[in-house]
Amino acid sequence: MNIPKLLDKMRNWIAYDPVMRQEMLEAKDEFFAFSEYDQDAGAKDNITGLLAEWFMYDRKTTRYLKTPAEVFLQYGAKGLTSTEKAFFKNLSKTIFGVFEVLSSDKEAGILRIKRLDGTGEWAIRDMKGSRSATAGSVIFARIIPLPDNPVFTGWVAGWPGGAADMRRIFSKAFANPEKITGFKPRHLLRLWAKPVNWIEKGEFFCKTRLAGIWQKWCGKSRPFAELESAVDAGDHSKYLIAEQTLVESCPDPEQVQEIMGLLQAYWNLASGSKAGLKTPVELVGEGPGPVEKSFLDMLGAANMTRHKKTGKEYSREENDAWLKTTANGEKGVSPFELISQERKARNHPYPDKIAYSIKIQGIANKTGEAASDKAQAATGFMMHKNFEKAARLYEDALTVLKHDKSISYRVLGNLGICYALMGERDRALETLREALRHNPDYDRARRHLGELESMTAAQYKKFLKNGPGHLTHSEWRE
Repeated sequence: MNIPKLLDKMRNWIAYDPVMRQEMLEAKDEFFAFSEYDQDAGAKDNITGLLAEWFMYDRKTTRYLKTPAEVFLQYGAKGLTSTEKAFFKNLSKTIFGVFEVLSSDKEAGILRIKRLDGTGEWAIRDMKGSRSATAGSVIFARIIPLPDNPVFTGWVAGWPGGAADMRRIFSKAFANPEKITGFKPRHLLRLWAKPVNWIEKGEFFCKTRLAGIWQKWCGKSRPFAELESAVDAGDHSKYLIAEQTLVESCPDPEQVQEIMGLLQAYWNLASGSKAGLKTPVELVGEGPGPVEKSFLDMLGAANMTRHKKTGKEYSREENDAWLKTTANGEKGVSPFELISQERKARNHPYPDKIAYSIKIQGIANKTGEAASDKAQAATGFMMHKNFEKAARLYEDALTVLKHDKSISYRVLGNLGICYALMGERDRALETLREALRHNPDYDRARRHLGELESMTAAQYKKFLKNGPGHLTHSEWRE
């Protein structure tokens, strides 16, 4: 059995099937919802490989509610033998992960690898890309767990000799080893994707993207309208309070850097000139470099720790002392020196004027009714076919999200259904797509999206006439 030939057969079918081609366009929008896709990026092969891996084996299609690999087995695997069909069935059990190379037999084309968290070990018959891997290296790959001959799917990215470094990084980012086991291709995207230039995107894009992030991450909830009104009025004090709300609510420390850049761009584009203020984005053009951002985040975290213990943040002098302490830097070099070096390399006008004043303000929760109660009430109105009232409550819940953050995609899904039954088809389609950006594995939203997209204008008119009266609760409600 020629495994590379079989995989190529599947990839070619997916690439040329018209439905799969449309699915890929939608998948790309979901995959790059928070990253910039650059066709000319140096890591283009890694980025496109990640997208292809996720699309073929992880993302369920909108039209079939199966992955493209599963759809191929059902519709594209004509003329295959029973052995070949058995092979394609194994593609529903593939294992994607971060692996350490234990040994490499280049003549035999076999790698012995184990998961970085130690939960599995395989002897893999190498197909192509990882033959240069040696013991101690790290590879990102997907395994087809054939009983007698496990193999890679073909896409492999490596970090030569990086096992120790990668284990240290993962031990900080993933306290629970099971999270590494559940690692997916889109989690690796930030290693290679180009940072978004928010200024180039414009004010409207920044505002809408912030609204989506706010809905997803704000645990200590405040309505997004507070940030919007602060920016519109040029009220920098209220803007800082809203900024702190968002930053403190984000559970991913790495994403905080992206959020800060987006927030600064939104302020600059919409309101910075009103208040007569300049931010780093305006001063330097591209904002603080990655080194400065990293140490500023660390300094902010140190201030937050102090504030939680004593109710006070560092003084200006204490911030300066922190920056000049070599233990807080790297390889015996202080954060101050490292930031200065980066600024000089980036032609910053003030490479040695490095000083921060960090003010942490207490934020009172004034949101009133919990989002979970509003969402529950909205569901009740849906059941009684009062979709306008349900939609208003779901919209309110999305600006609060005080309960479990993972519920946001469900609220978006239900809101999209309300819009669909209110006759607002375009709004429903976009809301369901947003639900899938929050959770690409949300099958119910994908099914409803596919149904709405496939309706003609006449069919949608008939749906509105008959839909609310004949649909059961389980058909169009989460």
